[in-house]
Amino acid sequence: KEYFRPTTSFEGLVYASQILQRFAIKTAVEAHRRLKPYNMGTLTWQLNDVWPVASWSTRDYYGNWKATQYMQKHMYEDVITSAFFNRGVLELHIVSDLYHDLEGFATLEVVDLNGRLLLKEHQRVQAPENTATKVMEIASKDLGHIDITQAVIVSSFQAKEARFDNINYFGRPKELELQNPYVTFSQSERHPDCIDVSVKSFGMGIYFYVDSMFLHFSDNYFDLLPGQEKEICLESQKLDSIYSLIQVTSMFDAITQMGVSPDSTQDFEETLLNFLNS
Repeated sequence: KEYFRPTTSFEGLVYASQILQRFAIKTAVEAHRRLKPYNMGTLTWQLNDVWPVASWSTRDYYGNWKATQYMQKHMYEDVITSAFFNRGVLELHIVSDLYHDLEGFATLEVVDLNGRLLLKEHQRVQAPENTATKVMEIASKDLGHIDITQAVIVSSFQAKEARFDNINYFGRPKELELQNPYVTFSQSERHPDCIDVSVKSFGMGIYFYVDSMFLHFSDNYFDLLPGQEKEICLESQKLDSIYSLIQVTSMFDAITQMGVSPDSTQDFEETLLNFLNS
């Protein structure tokens, strides 16, 4: 409840626990990496399990990736952008573990949950080798009257070698007034084992799955904004064999309609606590 709104079902609670872990570890990893050279790295605890169990591992006993494992694939890239709201100042940092300098264009945007651009700063910057650099900051007085319950922070760094992107929140996830993202997807015309994903409103923790089946996508449990199209590829098997079975959910579903809703959230939580204590 400190970070997410109450879910309406046991399935929603399990899903939300994955998104909570993803958010917590992402926040910590970005903070640790921004502290370079005072903090020169982090270790994941824990990566896997030695038996089938509910735990904080980022991969289960069978090797399936949980939400945090997908997130770490991005947060431990050699170069990341990290934006955060620090005591009334919106800061953008670029962290590079490469052993050569980078030069390119950094972009810092505030976008509302319907994809409308509220603020944009764009400038040429340098990212020195093996260091963390604050490349941009915007004071609260220059942010105007932005409603942080209706907006997220989008950052990118376009270097010659590649482009690096990230989405951050102004505060705790529960503060966002999520709407139904209406996630749509279709089989990619370019790559037969991939799907193209889009949303009508900001989608938090978008998760693709097939009931009672282990799947591995190139990405999952991700955030997506209207106007963006994301391609994810099925890497565990051929897409044609399971395409019609694919389901998708998001944090909006978990707090509104995921699974069979009990008469009330309070009754559900009391039932769960009684079961765990029995």
